[in-house]
Amino acid sequence: MGHLVLVTLTAFAAGLMEPPTVPAQVQSARNPVMARIASRSISGNLSSGGNRLALTPPMGWDSWNKFGCNINETLIKQIADSIALDGMKDAGYKYVIIDDCWLAKSRDSTGHLVADSTRFPNGIKPLADYVHSLGLKLGIYEDRGFATCQGYPGSYRHEALDAQTFASWGVDYLKYDNCNPVGDLETDYTTMRSALDTCGRPIIFSICSWSFPGPWVLNVGNLWRTTGDITDSWSSMVSNMSTNAGLAKYAGPGHWNDPDMLEVGNGGMTTNEYRTEFTMWAEMAAPLIAGNDLRDMTPAIKSILENRDVIAIDQDSLGIQGVPVWSQGGLQIWSKPLRDSSRAVVLLNLNSTPAKMSVSWKELGLNGDTALVQDLWQHTSGIYLEKYFATVRGHGVVMLKIITGGNYDTLSLDISPPTQPRNLKVSVEEPYNEVNISWSSSADDREVAGYDVYGNNMLLETTADTSCVITNLSWDKHYVFTVQAFDHADNLSSFGDTVGVNIGDPPDSAYLSDLTWLSATAGWGTVQRDKSVGSNTLIIGGVTYKKGIGTHAVSEIDFLLNKAWDRFTSYVGVDQEVGTLGSVEFSVLTDGVKKYDSGLMTGRSRPQSVNLDVTGVDTLSLCVGDGGDGINYDHADWCDAEVTRTSTGITGSDSRIPSSFSLKTSYPNPFNPSTTISYVLPSKCVVTLDVYDILGRRVATLLSRVTEASGAHSVTWNADDRSSGVYVCRLTMSQANGKQYMVSSKMVLLK
Repeated sequence: MGHLVLVTLTAFAAGLMEPPTVPAQVQSARNPVMARIASRSISGNLSSGGNRLALTPPMGWDSWNKFGCNINETLIKQIADSIALDGMKDAGYKYVIIDDCWLAKSRDSTGHLVADSTRFPNGIKPLADYVHSLGLKLGIYEDRGFATCQGYPGSYRHEALDAQTFASWGVDYLKYDNCNPVGDLETDYTTMRSALDTCGRPIIFSICSWSFPGPWVLNVGNLWRTTGDITDSWSSMVSNMSTNAGLAKYAGPGHWNDPDMLEVGNGGMTTNEYRTEFTMWAEMAAPLIAGNDLRDMTPAIKSILENRDVIAIDQDSLGIQGVPVWSQGGLQIWSKPLRDSSRAVVLLNLNSTPAKMSVSWKELGLNGDTALVQDLWQHTSGIYLEKYFATVRGHGVVMLKIITGGNYDTLSLDISPPTQPRNLKVSVEEPYNEVNISWSSSADDREVAGYDVYGNNMLLETTADTSCVITNLSWDKHYVFTVQAFDHADNLSSFGDTVGVNIGDPPDSAYLSDLTWLSATAGWGTVQRDKSVGSNTLIIGGVTYKKGIGTHAVSEIDFLLNKAWDRFTSYVGVDQEVGTLGSVEFSVLTDGVKKYDSGLMTGRSRPQSVNLDVTGVDTLSLCVGDGGDGINYDHADWCDAEVTRTSTGITGSDSRIPSSFSLKTSYPNPFNPSTTISYVLPSKCVVTLDVYDILGRRVATLLSRVTEASGAHSVTWNADDRSSGVYVCRLTMSQANGKQYMVSSKMVLLK
């Protein structure tokens, strides 16, 4: 026997796909036992003889990735100030690490290391004191060989003296490199470990051996490099991640695998890719060592580095490194057990195009049918039965915290547009003492629709007050709604599924500088609306433009078009503010596929016009390369960049649905598997009604291109032959004017 429970109403995207097949080599991991997730560290004890340091992965900043040898005392102090005052310290970052090139070219007459007198005129100890005064800790760099990688004095045969020197300066962290070796790897690192143990000061030992040294390192280092040096590119990041993934059994409190420093914010990857890097490092319980210029971060980069929900996964005291438990065709599912018995799960898409993915509690080895699922980037929560599914952006992730074992009710959230455009009626059906409805939108210059924290909420305080109207919503933003219910004792008694909607029809034409972009990166400065990257009037080829986007190579600006327009036009060129300098290459990608390439353009080149068909395009990406000679003076303009709609055909499923078009499900009693699906049409329409399972597979077609009059209609679906699970009923109508709309209702069948 069974009954259907309406969980929520939500837009259900077209283009459904079959679930990926689990390859044989990882099938054992996609079962209730999950091969124990490879889940336990091989050593439950602490590393380095039990020195009780680095019980969670170290967090901090290192100078090398961004600055190389261009370091000095002023820079280090400014970075320390930024960590202490701008939120990173509160998020957990505490180590300020000075990498190579801080040394003088030779030791002093007594054999001691000394700092370069030009770069660090006051020496290291006063700098350490300054860092400590901010509540932070100082890290420093040395090498096991006779010289560092940049040719400064190494610590070979000076280990005890150098350890004592570091201790006297107040150093808290030693990064120990692998250049110019003379002795044996294990012997050299063990010698320095012994020296640190007797120097009189607790100093974290970071072994930079460029690959996993061997099991002996667990008793020597607090962390160790498992890979070669990372570079600021997608391929390098994925390579380091993949290498590190196979070493999970060696990680644990006090001894961590290190896939190298973070590149987040250095400009070589998209913001989406940086979010992926940060997510995977946290999932792998890797050290979170930032490597960008913390003095000049965009809000998007800052929000990545300071996402405390993701950081909490990295810093979880259980100390188990997450591992991939399923992999197929560039899609991966990772799982990491947490101290509170919940699970951190990542849906990873290594491909360049979006993909639908799903994961079930059974496949993760979790007990129970119902789980509270928290999305750690969208900051939303919902109750899900048996599994979770999502669309994952190309080169992107969805990071979840999944908590099973609770006894949660489901709460239906009904969203429908009232008669006044750009307003939205939100209602709940179950009676509770209080119902809190929160919503957020894609704010200007934020990365992905719905990723910002909640900025609005509305409280329904009585059981009779079950609906509200939210006004002045914008057509070009995606809104995410979450509902919570409280009983009379103010206990949280229910979470509702999160609902995402777009409001209103887009205009026939729009300048891109007036739209909300998904992400925007520039190699220098910040992307500008209606002015050059130098904050001047847009001028290319001697012509002045009032509208457009000014940026600087290397740059990528992504827009979500949602199939709303069919033509993109622009004029491109190097801005007049750099004269004849600069060399760039413009390109346009639609849904990840390159459709335009300008070739090499310089300050002497005539502007080019771009005119592209973008019919059916979801994502438009405006890219600028550096022309192959670096980014100096590469001021690039997208002038009069505009999207237009010339056809009068289908507007797309995300357009505002007429208020008189609705879909509901109901059931006569809890023991009848039949459900009545009711719908209201605003006019004479051609109607298709399908039912899909949770993986997007169509299981029933109840109506197929049937012409029906306006008004109320209903059809019965007998689900007696279907198993328990989540189903989606999708109704599509085509009006005489060519416009097409779609609504969906998610249902749960219990037997």
